[in-house]
Amino acid sequence: MSQQKNMAAFASQRGLWLVRAYGGLTERNPWSMAFATCTGKGMLADAMSQSVIESKEEIDWHRNLVFGFYGGWYCGWFQHFLYNIVYTRMFGAETTVFIALC
Repeated sequence: MSQQKNMAAFASQRGLWLVRAYGGLTERNPWSMAFATCTGKGMLADAMSQSVIESKEEIDWHRNLVFGFYGGWYCGWFQHFLYNIVYTRMFGAETTVFIALC
């Protein structure tokens, strides 16, 4: 069973409409959702780093946007392309132990 189907099955059992909505969006728009998710994660991580670790009074929004763009482009688009497209074409989409060990 695919990861999206597992997530959808979990969401329907628990009534988690947000998980179902997110799963549906990622199936319909994988590139946009990868960019949006990783941009948000990058911006959140940098904001936490600036406020908690560096103890800054104000967030440097230019730096925060740079981290967000890096997260969206590299972690979202590039890694989606590399892991889900290139590696799938090179090694196949099968996830058995035999494939992992070969």
